[in-house]
Amino acid sequence: MSLDRGRHAKTIDRPTPRNRRREHLVALHAAVQARRDLAGRLVSNYGVSWVNVARCDAPYRTVDVACDYRNGGWRFCRLADGMTITRAENVAGCVEAIARELARASL
Repeated sequence: MSLDRGRHAKTIDRPTPRNRRREHLVALHAAVQARRDLAGRLVSNYGVSWVNVARCDAPYRTVDVACDYRNGGWRFCRLADGMTITRAENVAGCVEAIARELARASL
């Protein structure tokens, strides 16, 4: 028995996915900033990053959007409950979904 490694150690032959969370969040932040009716900021707290989005005419209601690696792909999800919004490649779809949610909440 070797003392320099665990008895039940295994190696994984498949590559670990590269952490692209920050890239996706920066792209989402840029897309939010490009819209006139939304305002957003990129937030990082204790090593966790997310985008905080609000409507310009109703800044009291916000949505926090994170990015997680789930089911073999990067996905935008709500920070509060973890519910998936869209795949991370669909930045425009995510912005539209956030805008609809904020519009419903302000009625």
